[in-house]
Amino acid sequence: MIKILFFITVICSLAIPSPGDNSAEESSHSPIRKEVWEAMVIPERDKVFYPEEAIGLMGAVRGDIIADVGGSSGYFTFPLARAVGPEGKVYLVEHDLPGDLERFLRGRLVDPGLNPYGNIEIVRNRSDDITLPEESLDMALLCCVGMLLVDGEELADPAYREHFATQRKMVESIHGALKPGGKLVLIELREEERDRKGEMSFEKFFGLVRDEKAVIDNYAKAGFKLERTCDLYSDPRHFESIRSFRKMPVYRHLSPLMRELLAHEMIFFIFEKPGKKEIRS
Repeated sequence: MIKILFFITVICSLAIPSPGDNSAEESSHSPIRKEVWEAMVIPERDKVFYPEEAIGLMGAVRGDIIADVGGSSGYFTFPLARAVGPEGKVYLVEHDLPGDLERFLRGRLVDPGLNPYGNIEIVRNRSDDITLPEESLDMALLCCVGMLLVDGEELADPAYREHFATQRKMVESIHGALKPGGKLVLIELREEERDRKGEMSFEKFFGLVRDEKAVIDNYAKAGFKLERTCDLYSDPRHFESIRSFRKMPVYRHLSPLMRELLAHEMIFFIFEKPGKKEIRS
């Protein structure tokens, strides 16, 4: 089960050395990270993920304060920042942000086409804490971070159980940072038939949703109530989009790892922190 952690290390920077660490160690990871981060924001990805529609379903509105947790290259961070307008704010939350990813992000932050309101802030968090003030957020997003997707107590591997406990603390801290009535949006990779048949090496790199009820139960234990699941990534249009993406020239130039991430079936949960939501004037 420790192999699942590789995803969090590479994609979400939750266990990557900080910029102050040995540069030789950083450079040894950079080719992998550079490909991952640049592939995450290719325009063709929009044909599979439908970011504007996804944000509409999340319910983000002008003036919202949102945390994109494990936001990596900011695929959802930037359109969310445009959706909340100059009155709102989006935190791109990463743990031990490596220098090359930070430079990549800083370059995007000063692009007025991507960040017209200048309302994105990078936050370095701890692996078990979002490190944002209590009840400061209207919404938090976890996209492809593989967090609390299985029942850790049922796993035999003690090292993974310890990591699962850290994940739970992180999700509980997100609960604390959300305002009453705030939303937690979870977008994750759904187990496909080819995963079940063992035709892919996918689980080496990414956590998969195998049991929706287990995921809902895990988040309930952290204090969240399921508001709804969305069918954006479960209707025939999405599956046809995946098939079309696999035929695009850009797809052939991606590594097997990124092909599996960017053309994999997804699942979309919206949870709520119980409580009366504040009505903004």
